[in-house]
Amino acid sequence: NFQPCAMGDAPLAARELADALAEAYPDLEDSRVVWDSRGVDGGEVVVISNPGPDPEKACFCALGLHTFPEGSGTAESPRSTVTFEWQDWTNVAEGLSFNEFEEVEGTSESIGFMAMTTIMTEQLTQHFVFGFREDIAIAPVIYGGYSREGS
Repeated sequence: NFQPCAMGDAPLAARELADALAEAYPDLEDSRVVWDSRGVDGGEVVVISNPGPDPEKACFCALGLHTFPEGSGTAESPRSTVTFEWQDWTNVAEGLSFNEFEEVEGTSESIGFMAMTTIMTEQLTQHFVFGFREDIAIAPVIYGGYSREGS
């Protein structure tokens, strides 16, 4: 039931949060967000409106993942490749950002990630990280949470 749409079609509160995150770190799309073997591409802000009570399922479906395409060479369920972990991003005071980037005084990455973490900590609850097992070579990672209104 998830339909991709333009950010302009998202609820106002979601757009305002997305705009605040983008403003906090304008160079996000050129920065390495995931700090492991999968993290070579830049990041972007996305909104999943009305995700329901299961954020893992919401992220999975929002990415359009329902079954592996024919000829993928695996009988493994796509959902079995997913990783999901609840997070506590209040550690911003300890110098760690949502993506566990260690604060390095004065660097644009550090300033941007820490600013985004502050916004996410203040405006979102139930923080989480959704991704895929590391043996999946290139896959998205979603750092997210629920708005105070529950979406």
